[in-house]
Amino acid sequence: NIQAITVRGNHDTEISPQSKLSSESISYLHNLPARVSLGSILLYHDSLRDVPTRTFTLEDAAAELDTIATNYPAIDTIFRGHTHAVQAFVRKGFHTQYGTFKKRKMTCNDGGLYLLSPGSLGMPDQDNKPSYGIFDTTTKEFRIILL
Repeated sequence: NIQAITVRGNHDTEISPQSKLSSESISYLHNLPARVSLGSILLYHDSLRDVPTRTFTLEDAAAELDTIATNYPAIDTIFRGHTHAVQAFVRKGFHTQYGTFKKRKMTCNDGGLYLLSPGSLGMPDQDNKPSYGIFDTTTKEFRIILL
């Protein structure tokens, strides 16, 4: 059973009334939630720290994971966007490191705290191909699909 979860991004609230989207589509985008929590999974667009970042460094990830560990102790897997780049960070204890994809896959079931970005279909980072992610909630495997 596949379920697609969508959260509001910064471009979803900046749509001009003169756009080619219908008023129903604009309303749908404007009313998307800013964040969604599903059990041990958290999805949001930019940052929980009120520090908007176009780039996202290891230090940014460590600070974000500190915020999540403090405010969302039941969460172990986080999906965020905004950078439009495929990224993965893993926190084990108090140490944050870059996550490693093997053949565009990563398993997130070793007790770490994972912060993952699937990239972007419509506006990929200049160094990346359009991409999206699929996460299997049973196996906790995160897979990147490149187009």
